[in-house]
Amino acid sequence: MSPIYTVPAYELPAYKPPAYEPYEHYEAREPPAYEDSYFIEGQRIRHTLQTNICTSIWVGTYSKNGVLYKGKIFSLHEFAKSHRRNIIGWKECEVDGWKECEYEVDGKWISTDTI
Repeated sequence: MSPIYTVPAYELPAYKPPAYEPYEHYEAREPPAYEDSYFIEGQRIRHTLQTNICTSIWVGTYSKNGVLYKGKIFSLHEFAKSHRRNIIGWKECEVDGWKECEYEVDGKWISTDTI
C-alpha cells in the first residue's frame, strides 16, 4: 500500500482591479479612437454566452489595441463573435459586442450597452 500524501492547495493572489478614473475629466474635444474613451489599460472585459448545455464566460483584458484574450487581440465585436463561434460553431453570426460585453469597475461588472 502506498503512503498518502497531502498536497497543499494552490491559491491565487487576491485580484486587485486597476485604478479607475471617471471619464468626466475629459474636456469637450474629439473623442479618442477605438474604445480608449471607455476603458483603461488592464481593465477586465467579459463576454457571457448562455446555451441549453452550459454557460460559457470569456474574460479578456483591455489593451490600447483592443481586448487581449489568450495572446490574441480582438476588437470588442470580434471578441464576442469569436466566443460565439467557438461555443456554438456558427460560421456567420451577427454579434454586437457593445450590447453583449461587460467591463469590470471596482469588482462589479457593468454592461457596455450602458456606455
